[in-house]
Formats: sequence, C-alpha cells, structure tokens
Amino acid sequence: MLNEATVVRMMTSFRYSIIDSKPVLLMSTSKANNTGGWIASHKVLSSLLVVAVVIACLLAYASSTAVQGVEFNVDNWQVRSFSFRRDPFTNRQLTAVKHSTAFSYAAWSDNPTETGSILNNSIAKYLKPNKLKTGRWDLVYISDGNLHQGPAAIIYDLLETRTPNYDSFWVDWSDKHPKKAAILWPAVAQLCELKLYAAIPEIARLARQDIDLPTFESEVNSCMLDAINDYCEHADLTKEQESEALDAAEAYRNADRSNANLK
Repeated sequence: MLNEATVVRMMTSFRYSIIDSKPVLLMSTSKANNTGGWIASHKVLSSLLVVAVVIACLLAYASSTAVQGVEFNVDNWQVRSFSFRRDPFTNRQLTAVKHSTAFSYAAWSDNPTETGSILNNSIAKYLKPNKLKTGRWDLVYISDGNLHQGPAAIIYDLLETRTPNYDSFWVDWSDKHPKKAAILWPAVAQLCELKLYAAIPEIARLARQDIDLPTFESEVNSCMLDAINDYCEHADLTKEQESEALDAAEAYRNADRSNANLK
C-alpha cells in the first residue's frame, strides 16, 4: 500500500509533468504557424515573380516587333517616316504600315506636308520633272532592332551635311553657286531615278572643288556617262528604262562635245 508521502510525491510529479508539457505544445503550435506563414509569403512572392517575368517577356516581344525607318521619294525628293510591327520569328507583318512626316532635316523644309518633308527650294528649283513619275519611294534606312541602310541613304546623308554653324551645307552652296547648282542637281536627280546612288559622291566631290564652271560641267558629264553606260551594261532594264538611259547618255555626250568645242 502507498503511504501518504508517496502519494504526495506522485501527484507533485504528475502536476509538474503536465505543466512542463504545455510549453512543448505551445512551441510546436508556434513553429507550425511560422512555417505556414512562410509558405504563404513564399507563394505570394513566387506569383509576383512569375507575373514580373511574364510582363518583361511581353514588353521585350512588343519591342522586338517594332520596325521603323525613313524613305526618299525619287520624283520630288520628299522624305517621310514609316513604321509597322512585324513578328521577329516568322517575319510576318502584324500591322499596317503607318506613314508620317519626318522631323526637320538640314535640306528639308521646317513645314512638312502630310505626305512628307519638302525639299528646300534652294535645291528643289533646279530639279527637272521626272518623266516617268514612278512615285517610287526608295529606302533610306530601316530599324528592326538593328539599323540597316538602304540605297537612298547616300543622297539622304549627303543632303544632311551641315556647315560649322549647323546650317545646311548644300542649301548654302546652291545659293552661292547657282550656275554649278543648275548642273549638279539635275545630274544627281537622274542618278536617283536610275538608282545609281553610288555615283553621287563623286559628283558631290567635284562640287566641293574650286574649279571653273566649264571644267566642272565637263567633269560632271564624264561621270554621268560612265555611270549610265555601266547601268545599261549591267542592269536588267525594260525597253522604256533602257531608252531613257540611252537618251540621257546621249544628252551628256552631246553636252560634253559642246564644252570641248567651246574650249
């Protein structure tokens, strides 16, 4: 039989056992709550991260579809901007092409029309009307993440040349040398019509030289003859294009002969 002292010791031990077990239970509950909160917080952060990645991918894709550039009109030398969207993976055009007036450029008017920026009259007045009136727009440059130059970049960059005062070099030159301008710009226009942009820098180089008018005209005629003859030999021309090129070559040949006789 248990005596009184033994019973007291057993009850005391049981009481402390119950009391000591409570913190253990409380600690386990607290740890579970903390773990659950961390998991919930982790899920929120993961969701936000996924959303951020998706948005970043969509923005990167949208940016990669943007295509823009500048075109040059062969008939009237207007320039205009264009833009559209194209899938970078399939090259399929996603939107229609939008045209807008280009910003103010060196040799173009500050008052552009809805169809393009107008060439400064100091140069435009020397251009002869294009007989074919093709309405052709040649590419100056196009940007689709990388910048690509078109054939008309040569004439565009030439007309963008500026003086130390940041004025248009060729507008200023044309005002100061009207007789040479009357020779230079019709020749350059014809090279543009024939897509012989590569021949333009040589003629522009002659214009920069301090040479007399007859010599300048003779040198320009010689450059034009070489360019047009090369064009007739190597280009795949229609009969109309070939006839126009041959007529132009003959005109420059006759002009060169006249200059030779005057000398």
